[in-house]
Amino acid sequence: MPQFAVAQSNDKKQFEAKIIEIIDQKEIEDESGQIIIQQNILLKGLTEPWNGQEIHYNGISDIVVLNMTNSAYKVGDRVVMNSLVNQEGENEFFILDLVRRNYIYLLGFLFAIVVFAVGRKKGMLSLFSLLVSFFIIIKLIIPLIINGYNPLIVALFGSFLIMMCIMYLTEGVSKKTHVGVLSVFISLLLAFLLSIIFVNLTRLTGFSSEDVSLLANGGNSIINFKGLLLAGILIGTLGVLDDAILSQIEAVDQLITVNPNLSKKEVIYSAHQIGRTHIG
Repeated sequence: MPQFAVAQSNDKKQFEAKIIEIIDQKEIEDESGQIIIQQNILLKGLTEPWNGQEIHYNGISDIVVLNMTNSAYKVGDRVVMNSLVNQEGENEFFILDLVRRNYIYLLGFLFAIVVFAVGRKKGMLSLFSLLVSFFIIIKLIIPLIINGYNPLIVALFGSFLIMMCIMYLTEGVSKKTHVGVLSVFISLLLAFLLSIIFVNLTRLTGFSSEDVSLLANGGNSIINFKGLLLAGILIGTLGVLDDAILSQIEAVDQLITVNPNLSKKEVIYSAHQIGRTHIG
């Protein structure tokens, strides 16, 4: 049985463990010619309900089981596991994937150092606004969608709230920021309307992947999956809108600052040329 299938049916028993010994290992070739590494492993549970207990994972069998890492596990690796009670009443254990949390933390730390080194105060404000964005998505947008609210409406107002936080935190309260917020609102409305029109024209349903089917059967709430698809499109535009709008406004402001004698026509022409570069 594939490891991911067990996770779908028994996800409440997931826990973390550390590999303390590779008992046995062998290589087999599947029908496509790919080499599959199978291992019998001794682990120690790190979280409940198996914290501190030794666990035997029997990965060597005649059945080709998908290894999510596509490589051999090593002593010291931390993994996510799942337990299942078989017909004999015994616990069977399955390795789902490696725990990559520490590496993600390290990457985030290095990213923060680079942002601070380049941007100083504004860089730190950008990082803070990024955390605020995550907070809005995790604590506001996702819970509202799960509770049955229209995903598209939630995403529209959630996206606008995110952009307001980003702009006012990083740029401060100014005329430029007000113009940027207004531009974002207009752009989000256009994206909102275009996504509705073309998702309906192309008859997209949001049910094109296995993950969505699992989500549809994984809870008691009713989720509008077409709306969820549209919400994803809308939230996906935020990064482009933030960069394009703020850089365009800043470029125009610098044009006027450097040469205040420019006519409105010349400013508009220069701004248009800069905007064409964004498109390219």
